[in-house]
Amino acid sequence: MLHIHPNARTTPTVCAEIARSTEASGTVARRYGISTETVRKWRKRGAADCLDRSARPHRLPWKANQEERVVVCTLRRVTNFPLDDLISWSSTSCPTSTVTASGAS
Repeated sequence: MLHIHPNARTTPTVCAEIARSTEASGTVARRYGISTETVRKWRKRGAADCLDRSARPHRLPWKANQEERVVVCTLRRVTNFPLDDLISWSSTSCPTSTVTASGAS
């Protein structure tokens, strides 16, 4: 299923129209309320590459280990906090660790 952000100006259909357009970049940019750089980007990709793609990163920069997952899940269950609120609370309430891989700092 295609999920388009409500404020998105360039849907896959619009991107394909931009890629096929022969009008000046400035004219197309004004019509759709986007920059001329965006027009050039979609023209360079071509109409065939105007598919909706996920913005999700291919790899997560950090992955919790089993112990961390247990702690987070327990805290969420006990507090009924959503994850964002739990992160916000813990970053202001929990002291920063001073232990490093080589020992105490």
